[in-house]
Amino acid sequence: MYSQVLARNADGVDINFEGIPSGQTSNLTNFMRQLRDSLKSRSPNLILTCAPTDFDFRSGDWDLAQVTQICDLTFLQCYGYAYSTGSQAGPVGKLQGWSSLNATSFINSALSSGADPNKTIYGMPHYGYDWPTNSPNKKVSTTGAGSVVYYPDAKANALEYSRLWDTESLNAWYRYQTNTGSWRQAWYEDPESAHYKYQFIKSKNLIGVGMWALGMDNTNKDIWRVLEEFVKDTTIVFPPEAPILSSIRGRKNIISSELIVSWIYQLPQGLKGFRLFLSKDSLNFPSVPTLSESYLTKDSLSATISNLDSNSIYYAKVYAVDTFGNVSTSSDIYAASTGNKSRYLVVDGFDRTSGSYSLTLHDFAGFYADGISTARRDVDCASNESVIANLISLNDYSGVIWFLGDESTANKTFNSSEQLLVQTYLQNGGKFFVTGSEVAYELRTTAPTFLTDFLKASYESDNSGSLRVLSNGNIFRNFPTPIQLGVIYSEDWPDGITPTGGSNICLKYENGKTAGVCYQGIFPNGFSQGKLIYLSFALETTNNLLSKNMLIEDALNFFEGLTSVFDLVNIPIEFSLSQNYPNPFNGQTKIDFIIPRKGFVKFQIFDILGKVLNSFSNEYDTGGQFSINLDSKNLPSGTYFYQVSYEGKSITKKFLIIK
Repeated sequence: MYSQVLARNADGVDINFEGIPSGQTSNLTNFMRQLRDSLKSRSPNLILTCAPTDFDFRSGDWDLAQVTQICDLTFLQCYGYAYSTGSQAGPVGKLQGWSSLNATSFINSALSSGADPNKTIYGMPHYGYDWPTNSPNKKVSTTGAGSVVYYPDAKANALEYSRLWDTESLNAWYRYQTNTGSWRQAWYEDPESAHYKYQFIKSKNLIGVGMWALGMDNTNKDIWRVLEEFVKDTTIVFPPEAPILSSIRGRKNIISSELIVSWIYQLPQGLKGFRLFLSKDSLNFPSVPTLSESYLTKDSLSATISNLDSNSIYYAKVYAVDTFGNVSTSSDIYAASTGNKSRYLVVDGFDRTSGSYSLTLHDFAGFYADGISTARRDVDCASNESVIANLISLNDYSGVIWFLGDESTANKTFNSSEQLLVQTYLQNGGKFFVTGSEVAYELRTTAPTFLTDFLKASYESDNSGSLRVLSNGNIFRNFPTPIQLGVIYSEDWPDGITPTGGSNICLKYENGKTAGVCYQGIFPNGFSQGKLIYLSFALETTNNLLSKNMLIEDALNFFEGLTSVFDLVNIPIEFSLSQNYPNPFNGQTKIDFIIPRKGFVKFQIFDILGKVLNSFSNEYDTGGQFSINLDSKNLPSGTYFYQVSYEGKSITKKFLIIK
């Protein structure tokens, strides 16, 4: 052992003997003493630790009164109470309850036997297990081996399936049904369960806490933030975690209109409250929140904002604020409108940050909501987690747009619960529009029947070979210009698909491969005629607003009964202005705008004080989408505004120059 320590420049040796044969207590104690003497005689600075399990200690194999004196530290494994091949699903790091076999009993017995608290470390797990079970209830039998689940994955799953809390063991868990209807449940450690364990550690005056194993929570710091509260010799300050938007819903009342904004927050320790901001576009939010933490306390998970303009679209984002005044990053941005027209739901199913889009927040729900609003319908937005948790019903809407970005096998395009929801919705006559670049790629192996029977497509290729999309004249009008993908973020792997099960091609890539299919009819085991549009690319990667808005409007008309482009040719488009791209920029940036017919367009640039820096006008002979290239060579770094005016209406947006 000593030679191995030297070879690896290690600090010492840890002994982790498990399943110790009976009758070996004195031999084990003598072994630990001899090992200590051998190591210390060679190098007094080397440390010796051990990691007894609760099960070996209860069998009498560890004499902790002596061992904690021999060792520098003793790491008591307060976990393993539920395990992969166990007969019952439950908490792996059970602090209390369920039976006499738990961590509280382990620590109390160890201390009563003479273990030194000044050398005793409470060992907690940073992992859990997900088991197949014979029912959704607690304390049920498993029907097979469980698979390990680490906290980042458990956290994401708990958002989708609804986090549950066991007051007996003080542990987090969740349960869900697979697409075959069988039950599974997972138990795992999270910040709240860790909070109670740290309180227990302090109450027993233990020297500290250890984890099995470092790195299992990857880059996630949630549990470490809780640990920081119990550690006094650190200057590390973690800002609070950003809230997760659940939904934003709009409605029109007789006198005024209102919005209901809901969010999720899983880490309430040290939290003071929330700040909610509203805007009439997705970029220019006011500096002062609509509601602050003085009103939205830490227990607030929703807010109703009244006296709003009717028939308007609003955008919302939420921040968390802790008791020290630290502010989180923003939630995603969602949107809803305050009218009483046909109302559609945008579902945000895009959680992946390990792919082409790596930022922790996005405003893509607003991208789709704006298209619905431009089509003169009303819109609400919701997370896929809120739909899974039955907080939002797909059946309450005229149709659903569900976007998945580049979610793939790492994050699951449609998990088993989502597949059941979508399947049932379509069987009952739902109208479903889904867009995502790796849907077919993932489902071809994980749920091939769902892909063919309910998304009405077969997988052809992982990369279509083209980033330009055209209409084939089925349910979509011919676009003024092709939809160019990969502008807002990279579109690396748009799927190539083929229609199946009675669907028809509705969009093509420029190279002729199928980019989208549509279907109307009875789905397998269905009761009413449903309608489907499935696009095999991430639509939000384009900045072609004119073609995007036409596509969304034609999709809604298809859902409402218009099935031919000849019914759609007279539908007008509206004046709109896109955000410049790139932004911030150094050099040149591109600004796109849409006008419905010929006319004069005025373009102006202002500094932050409102001074006009540049102004010019141009006459356009036709309506359509046009572009302006802006050069920053004569402008220093800073914040600026650009304004486009047409037929008495002006739209202003902000841009940043960084040199």
